[in-house]
Amino acid sequence: MDSSLNNIPDSKGTNEYYRDESFSKLLEFYSGKDMFSKIESQFIELGEIVGNQLEDLGLTANKNSPKLFKRDRDGSFTNTIDIIMKKIKL
Repeated sequence: MDSSLNNIPDSKGTNEYYRDESFSKLLEFYSGKDMFSKIESQFIELGEIVGNQLEDLGLTANKNSPKLFKRDRDGSFTNTIDIIMKKIKL
Protein backbone atom coordinates (compact mmCIF):
# COMPACT_ATOMS: atom_id res chain seq x y z
CA MET A 1 0.00 0.00 0.00
CA ASP A 2 1.26 3.47 -0.90
CA SER A 3 2.04 5.33 2.36
CA SER A 4 1.47 8.74 0.74
CA LEU A 5 -2.26 7.98 0.57
CA ASN A 6 -2.53 7.87 4.37
CA ASN A 7 -0.67 11.10 5.11
CA ILE A 8 -2.64 14.10 6.29
CA PRO A 9 -1.14 17.37 5.01
CA ASP A 10 0.50 19.60 7.59
CA SER A 11 -1.58 22.72 8.20
CA LYS A 12 0.98 24.48 10.41
CA GLY A 13 0.90 28.23 9.98
CA THR A 14 -2.46 28.44 8.24
CA ASN A 15 -5.33 30.49 9.55
CA GLU A 16 -8.14 27.97 9.92
CA TYR A 17 -10.80 30.69 9.86
CA TYR A 18 -9.73 31.81 6.39
CA ARG A 19 -9.37 28.22 5.26
CA ASP A 20 -13.03 27.40 6.01
CA GLU A 21 -14.96 29.80 3.78
CA SER A 22 -18.30 28.15 4.54
CA PHE A 23 -17.94 28.84 8.26
CA SER A 24 -17.53 32.59 7.80
CA LYS A 25 -20.57 32.70 5.52
CA LEU A 26 -22.68 30.77 8.03
CA LEU A 27 -21.41 32.94 10.86
CA GLU A 28 -22.43 36.09 9.00
CA PHE A 29 -25.82 34.63 8.07
CA TYR A 30 -26.74 33.57 11.61
CA SER A 31 -25.22 36.51 13.50
CA GLY A 32 -26.25 39.30 11.11
CA LYS A 33 -24.00 41.79 9.35
CA ASP A 34 -23.68 44.18 12.32
CA MET A 35 -22.70 41.50 14.83
CA PHE A 36 -20.48 39.77 12.26
CA SER A 37 -18.44 42.95 11.72
CA LYS A 38 -17.89 43.15 15.50
CA ILE A 39 -16.87 39.52 16.10
CA GLU A 40 -15.03 38.55 12.93
CA SER A 41 -11.67 39.80 14.22
CA GLN A 42 -11.96 37.45 17.20
CA PHE A 43 -12.58 34.49 14.91
CA ILE A 44 -9.58 35.49 12.79
CA GLU A 45 -7.48 35.46 15.97
CA LEU A 46 -8.87 32.04 16.96
CA GLY A 47 -8.06 30.76 13.46
CA GLU A 48 -4.42 31.77 14.01
CA ILE A 49 -4.31 29.98 17.37
CA VAL A 50 -5.76 26.80 15.85
CA GLY A 51 -3.34 26.89 12.91
CA ASN A 52 -0.27 27.43 15.08
CA GLN A 53 -0.42 26.59 18.79
CA LEU A 54 -3.06 23.86 18.63
CA GLU A 55 -1.39 22.34 15.59
CA ASP A 56 1.86 22.16 17.59
CA LEU A 57 0.04 20.46 20.47
CA GLY A 58 -1.50 17.92 18.11
CA LEU A 59 1.86 17.08 16.57
CA THR A 60 3.40 16.75 20.04
CA ALA A 61 0.58 14.44 21.13
CA ASN A 62 1.08 12.28 18.04
CA LYS A 63 4.78 11.85 18.83
CA ASN A 64 4.39 11.34 22.60
CA SER A 65 1.56 8.97 23.34
CA PRO A 66 0.68 8.19 26.98
CA LYS A 67 2.47 5.22 28.53
CA LEU A 68 0.75 2.82 30.93
CA PHE A 69 2.85 1.47 33.80
CA LYS A 70 1.17 -1.54 35.40
CA ARG A 71 3.77 -2.02 38.13
CA ASP A 72 6.23 0.21 39.95
CA ARG A 73 9.91 -0.51 40.69
CA ASP A 74 9.24 -2.95 43.51
CA GLY A 75 6.66 -4.95 41.53
CA SER A 76 3.48 -3.60 43.13
CA PHE A 77 0.51 -2.82 40.94
CA THR A 78 0.24 0.89 40.17
CA ASN A 79 -1.65 1.26 36.88
CA THR A 80 -0.35 4.78 36.38
CA ILE A 81 -0.27 6.69 33.13
CA ASP A 82 2.71 8.84 32.23
CA ILE A 83 1.73 11.77 30.02
CA ILE A 84 4.23 14.15 28.47
CA MET A 85 2.64 17.58 28.43
CA LYS A 86 3.90 20.76 26.87
CA LYS A 87 2.81 23.87 28.72
CA ILE A 88 1.52 26.66 26.52
CA LYS A 89 -0.01 30.03 27.09
CA LEU A 90 -3.10 30.82 25.08
